[in-house]
Amino acid sequence: MLTLQDIQNDTGIQAIARYSPISPQFAGQLDSALRSLIRRGDWAGTVVPMQFCVMRGCVTLPRFVDHIRRMAVHNRQVPIHNLWFDFIDAKAREYSHWGWTRFERMNAVNQGRYPTYNDIPGPGWTVRAYCDKASDYGKTVQIFGLDGNGQELMTRTVGQGWTDGITLTLGNPYADTAPVQIGRIHRVIKQPTQGRVRLYAAFVNSGLSTANIGYVWNTDTNAPVALTAQGLIGFQYLAVGTGTPPPGTANIGYLWNVTLSQWQGIICRGNPGSYYLEIGQSGPVGVGGVQVYNTQISSMQPIVLYGQLGQEYVGIGGASAPVNLGTTLVDLARYEPSETHPSYERIQLHLPRVNIPRPTSVPGGCCQLQTCMALVKLKHIKAVLPTDPVVVDNIEAIKSAIQSIQYKEDGDVQSGAEFLQDAINELNRQLQDEQPETEIPVETGSLNGGSWGHQKVF
Repeated sequence: MLTLQDIQNDTGIQAIARYSPISPQFAGQLDSALRSLIRRGDWAGTVVPMQFCVMRGCVTLPRFVDHIRRMAVHNRQVPIHNLWFDFIDAKAREYSHWGWTRFERMNAVNQGRYPTYNDIPGPGWTVRAYCDKASDYGKTVQIFGLDGNGQELMTRTVGQGWTDGITLTLGNPYADTAPVQIGRIHRVIKQPTQGRVRLYAAFVNSGLSTANIGYVWNTDTNAPVALTAQGLIGFQYLAVGTGTPPPGTANIGYLWNVTLSQWQGIICRGNPGSYYLEIGQSGPVGVGGVQVYNTQISSMQPIVLYGQLGQEYVGIGGASAPVNLGTTLVDLARYEPSETHPSYERIQLHLPRVNIPRPTSVPGGCCQLQTCMALVKLKHIKAVLPTDPVVVDNIEAIKSAIQSIQYKEDGDVQSGAEFLQDAINELNRQLQDEQPETEIPVETGSLNGGSWGHQKVF
């Protein structure tokens, strides 16, 4: 493919460009020109074969795929329909067959657009965000959808009340929605990053990674504060900012709530001499505290929370938090650096009830049933970096399309249309040269099968 740098360095482009090829204004004109071209035809290089994993009966197209033109499973074509198929008259939906079981449904139906290529597996899962580059620490990913109880995801911000969604702030090693469990993700807003960002559904078998308490994060001073217990058995209380935690204790961010059976975030607020704890928010630490050091009796004691939301209180020396027995991760999405509002087309496959062997090229655990082959139309993605590819691989057509955009910006619609038609003619000639008519496969059917005169051109 051409790259953005190839276009910027082309002398023909430089001769007609009104702005510097490295300016934002030129980038905007180029983006408009490419969008106009890509939606007007399946040009050479824009339609390619691709193999997909079938996840839970569905295929979710990656960011760089616009539409599926043809699909095949186990070398047999699967009819493709848009999202209106399930709403037409049942008689018009007579199911075809593959020669095994007659009148079984066999097609692929568009299901709209989704922000992830996999779904939350079930109740009890949180969502984690990992970033590839340390330079992206502090960037945010906002998730909108439903929590584990089917309620809208909401975030309470001190002084601002409740707002839609929940925000993950990227950090080391990951950001987690815990203790909030996620049921469904409806949309995602991501800040531009330097590297890729990956989302996983996480199921902690019995709780967070746990540790003995030594410190808690103070969000006002951006520093950890000592957290110990004092008092004799039956009269213990927490001391914030006083006492000396023993070696090996950790900076924690969560406490287990026995009443709610879930972990709740905990932070410290205030300044020396006026520290206090706040339940319900978590600092940059993904560790749950299970024991706190009592300086008066010189031993560790279990610590948990009790009470409903907004009425929590601390219990020391009684019940114990669950011990972490491991975490299961399910891949949800992988976002490119420039993605800010991920949205992917999803297609549901309806296949006959037959045993279709998985191709040997698919690694174990990749997908449980099968893969499918598809002929896909590539999507235009705005080029940002010099090495970013440009899906229309014809610099002469791009030149004419840029001129078309310039004339339209001047209000000269007729000249703009003429230059756009010139670009399309150039792309048609390229397509004719790379895919001559003599190479187009034609199926005429058999004389005794009743298909005489019915042709299919691919």
